[in-house]
Amino acid sequence: MNKSFELSKMICEEAKRNEQFARSNPVASEILRLLVDMWNYTFDVEVESLRSKRFRAVSLTLLHIVQPQIYGMIYNFLLGNLPACYMSMRVVLEAVVDSVIVSTRFYDSPFPDNLRHLRKLERETRLVFMDKCRLLIPVSARSVVKDINELWSYLSEHWVHSKGIVKKLDDKIKEALQKGQTTIPPMWALALPYPYDESDIDDLKELANKLRKLNKVIETLLEQFHQN
Repeated sequence: MNKSFELSKMICEEAKRNEQFARSNPVASEILRLLVDMWNYTFDVEVESLRSKRFRAVSLTLLHIVQPQIYGMIYNFLLGNLPACYMSMRVVLEAVVDSVIVSTRFYDSPFPDNLRHLRKLERETRLVFMDKCRLLIPVSARSVVKDINELWSYLSEHWVHSKGIVKKLDDKIKEALQKGQTTIPPMWALALPYPYDESDIDDLKELANKLRKLNKVIETLLEQFHQN
C-alpha cells in the first residue's frame, strides 16, 4: 500500500476509536454535542439571513468561514488535535464578531465593502480586537462583550501562538513530575493521532468549558439575525 494511504488509513482508524470513546465518556460526548449544536445553529441563522440582502455579511461568513471551521473542529477533536480546535475557535469567534459589526454598523454598504470599511477604521484608529468589541458590538449583544474578550484572550495566549502551546506543554510536564507521574507529553502534543484515555479528561473538560462559552457568545451575537 502507498505510504500516504497507510497514514490516511491510520488517521481514520484513530478517529473511529475516539468516536467510540466519545460514546462512552460524558465529557467527550458533550464536546461532540456542543460542536454539532454550534453547526446546526449557525446553519439555521445562515438560511434565515440569506433572505435579507442587508445581512449578507452574516450568511456568507457563516457559510464560507464559520461552518467549515466547525466541521474541521469535529474531525480534529476526533483526531486528538486539540490545538487545531482552539485555533479554529478563534477564527470562528473573530468571524462572527466582524460579520455582526459590519451588518449593524456599516449596513448602508454591501458585503464585502462594509468589511473593508471596518478594516479601514481599524487601521486608521489602531482599533484592537477588544476595543472593537467594546465600542462596536450592538447593544443587543453587549451582555457578552466581556465573555468575548476573555475567550479571545485565552485562545490567543494559550493556543494560537507557538509560545502559548509550548508553555502549556511545559506546564503539563511539570505537573506530572510533581505528582510523580510518567512525563509522557499529553496526547494533543504528539506527532500522530492517538486515542483518548482517562488521562486526557482534564484537557477535554477544559475544551468543553470553552466551547460552552463560545456557543453562548455565538447565540447571543446572532440572535437578532435568527429572528428575521
